[in-house]
Amino acid sequence: MWQSGDAGFVRQFFQFVRTHPRIGLLVYNQGLRSDGPFRLWRFPAAAGEIRRQLSSRRFLSFAPEQPRPGAIVYISQHARSRVAVP
Repeated sequence: MWQSGDAGFVRQFFQFVRTHPRIGLLVYNQGLRSDGPFRLWRFPAAAGEIRRQLSSRRFLSFAPEQPRPGAIVYISQHARSRVAVP
């Protein structure tokens, strides 16, 4: 988001995503600073629209290989692999 945080821009962006099926990943970087200019709390209308758009069944809440919140994750120091226990 930049300056006005227009929810209309967010709708146009997600319309573009819906019409381009090869898009496989969406990333929004809010920056390192908690008071930075790109934090979504600065743009409540846009943040609400992003939330609404992401609630669509098209978008996963978590990556399939990502353990769900609350899962116990063991990290092997030898293999450096993660194993989730449901």
